[in-house]
Amino acid sequence: MTSGYLPNTVSSGDLVAELASAATEPGANTGLWPGLTIYPFTAPAGPSWEEIQSLSLCIVAQGRKAVTIDGETYLYDPFHYLVLSSHLHFQAEILEATISRPFFSFVLQIDPALVRQVSGDMLERRTTVFRSRAAAPHPEQPACISALDTELLGG
Repeated sequence: MTSGYLPNTVSSGDLVAELASAATEPGANTGLWPGLTIYPFTAPAGPSWEEIQSLSLCIVAQGRKAVTIDGETYLYDPFHYLVLSSHLHFQAEILEATISRPFFSFVLQIDPALVRQVSGDMLERRTTVFRSRAAAPHPEQPACISALDTELLGG
């Protein structure tokens, strides 16, 4: 028996293996939790029309995908994630997938009430200095891409 601390990290290979065991059919597979959908593909696919009703976090474990909304294309891969706002109709296309290296992704739909609650809690914690600043209105974007960081990866 060893003493000491080993960090609990998940490699991309671990994530791919976990998704492969949970999703056995090409396309949408119901995940292990409510609001979780897992997508495996063994060949490029699409574009196809899709629709979401709730704010969604989209992560690719292996491969590459494109989502097009109102003429703007968002590309994401294992190094970038996509966040989609609620009530969207969009085109999705699997760009990289083979039998030997299948595409795997998952989408987690997030309850907007939870987002409002967390956002409200965060606003309450701001200091008076931040409250006094005039906030410029930001146009709502239907989607955004961001780089995966070590905090989100669990490392």
